Amino acid sequence: MPSKLSSDELFHFTKFENLLSILDQGFQPRYNLEHTFLSDMYKRPSAIAAIPMVCFCDIPLDMVEEHSTKYGKCGLVLTRVGAKNMG
Repeated sequence: MPSKLSSDELFHFTKFENLLSILDQGFQPRYNLEHTFLSDMYKRPSAIAAIPMVCFCDIPLDMVEEHSTKYGKCGLVLTRVGAKNMG
């Protein structure tokens, strides 16, 4: 039987030092530069906005190993409902 491509949980992988900081101070967003498409709609010069983000993934548990190797061996898991209640 094929694996689901997503899970009901959201994972945030990080290094141990960062995990301690998250537990102490909460998630600290990083800013990502994003192209704003409103400039396209109104024929204005392209605009870039710095958007605060905390990244989560919803990969199945049997695919976690490769992902955690890249982002960190520690992680926090939230249900989708719990994540919606955070915002």
